[in-house]
Amino acid sequence: MVGDAFGFVDPMLSPGVLLALRSAELVADALAPFANAEQAPSPAELEAALRPYAAMQTAMLTAWLDLIATFYDGRMAALFRAGRDWMAVGTNVIKNAAQNHIERHIALQASGMGTLGRYSRGLLRFMGRYGLRGVEPTEMAIR
Repeated sequence: MVGDAFGFVDPMLSPGVLLALRSAELVADALAPFANAEQAPSPAELEAALRPYAAMQTAMLTAWLDLIATFYDGRMAALFRAGRDWMAVGTNVIKNAAQNHIERHIALQASGMGTLGRYSRGLLRFMGRYGLRGVEPTEMAIR
């Protein structure tokens, strides 16, 4: 299976489109060696050619689904509220730098540019566990 048949992602933000386009590009690259072949590739040859595609597509889908989960379970909204509340009690250079850093990495994931970024994904997981500052995400979950 390839494309949406391999794995469909709710197209809430641009990474859903990015995944579809990147999937098509990866499949085209995998099948390019067979384009001028005189006979159709065997199932084993196709499976071997598409193995890297499957690994990359699985990684992209997993990363995107992790990000989407933070929206639906309320953690993303809770993080925004916690950040806003934290900044409202006074700012300084360190708080501004931390806020900008966190916002940048979340935006990179949401745009599709950093959806696979190990650091960005880890930062979001860390903030979802330890950065909520008393804000309850279940109250903001999308049901």
